[in-house]
Amino acid sequence: WQIDIIKSKIDRGEENPDEVHEIKMLYRKYFEEKNIQLESLKTLQDLYDTLTGKSDFSRVNVNVDMGNSALERQISICSSDRCSSAVADEVTATIDEQMRQYDTRQYLNEPYAIEDSNLPAEENYLPMINEEAELNRKKKRVYRFVAERAAHKFREIGANLGARECQMDDLETSYPADRSQMLYKLFECIEADELEGPKIFLKRICDSLRQEKLFALRDQVQKIITLG
Repeated sequence: WQIDIIKSKIDRGEENPDEVHEIKMLYRKYFEEKNIQLESLKTLQDLYDTLTGKSDFSRVNVNVDMGNSALERQISICSSDRCSSAVADEVTATIDEQMRQYDTRQYLNEPYAIEDSNLPAEENYLPMINEEAELNRKKKRVYRFVAERAAHKFREIGANLGARECQMDDLETSYPADRSQMLYKLFECIEADELEGPKIFLKRICDSLRQEKLFALRDQVQKIITLG
């Protein structure tokens, strides 16, 4: 039942008690929320005046311009034997669902903004991730490169980097036949305790190679750090 249909029936003088009852049942919940006694609505004119007098109702609950065919089918003319409270509740539920869907579509279409956010801008964030990944790649390459070429200096390089004797003893026990793996694992152990970050630790490895007079190896490590 649309407002303009009710109005047209009033203009034509078509008054039918069954239709009055049907409309009251259809909008029963609205009338109850507005504390309107159903008994006071006896004619189509009573219904029309009540419905059109509530601007929020005409704008939201019975907006015939919503353009939703499913909703219009729900509130189309029905026979008097189907107009019960269950039908009215079903129509109300349909209206509520339509409004929720509309609100959801509006939310999804809204630009998402965070005020006073500490997150880095996208153009700064991605390079930061790439830089960290590149540093980790260089670090692992330096560990492997030095471990393969200076394994015989395991104890000396460990001491230069501040490794504890018990750390080196444990590694020698764990990798007795692979001194390269021993030195590689030592770098990882020391790095885990390093508070100044991987860049400083790589510099300390270069200093350790210089102390052991492994100048050519140090120069190669510096080239890896600089050029990758």
